Amino acid sequence: DSTMEDKLGLFDAWKLAGSDSNTKWTWDTNDHRAQGGDFNEYYGENTREYNTRYDRIYVLTNNVIEVVVPSFELIANQSLTNNRHFL
Repeated sequence: DSTMEDKLGLFDAWKLAGSDSNTKWTWDTNDHRAQGGDFNEYYGENTREYNTRYDRIYVLTNNVIEVVVPSFELIANQSLTNNRHFL
């Protein structure tokens, strides 16, 4: 974060939208079935489970305009046909 934000002057859209913890992780290989959630079958039962933010959106404004991000939503975290097939 510090390289992108401090050194390059970029703004993270997720942070500008309020840093909602529900939309923090854009990559999630955790098995959420025990909590009534989903699990992507393509990771396999013995996968290393983790989550991270690979897909980030950065904004460069050059201090010309104020950038406002009203919301940040994840669209590929919902299963397509059942709780095992994802986008």
